[in-house]
Amino acid sequence: EVDIQFTNHASDGPVDVFWVDSDEGHVHVGSMQKAGATLSLTSYHGHSFVFKKSGADDGSLLNRHIVDKSFGSTQNHHIE
Repeated sequence: EVDIQFTNHASDGPVDVFWVDSDEGHVHVGSMQKAGATLSLTSYHGHSFVFKKSGADDGSLLNRHIVDKSFGSTQNHHIE
């Protein structure tokens, strides 16, 4: 298990966070409503997350993150 905190530095508006499942589907796990907002989750090594501007229908990603347990059991990831 890895406790991870994501921080929104990518957008002045809301950012949606999605876990990427084994079929490359995007499962919504939370949102960060403004710049500087955070979202804390418990995840596992190798899990992948993508970040999209809320309401964006064009499929464009702001950022992607893959959990790596070698960085410790508590991690912070800044979405730039």
